[in-house]
Amino acid sequence: MEKVKQNICIKESRIIVEERIEKMKRIFTQLIEETDNIF
Repeated sequence: MEKVKQNICIKESRIIVEERIEKMKRIFTQLIEETDNIF
């Protein structure tokens, strides 16, 4: 049972990390677009 719990935790944390990466990417592309507009 413990092993299964660990696997679920790993999957969830991976999903969380991927979501964070997506957010960061979005923020960066927004920043890049905005700075492009300035220059």
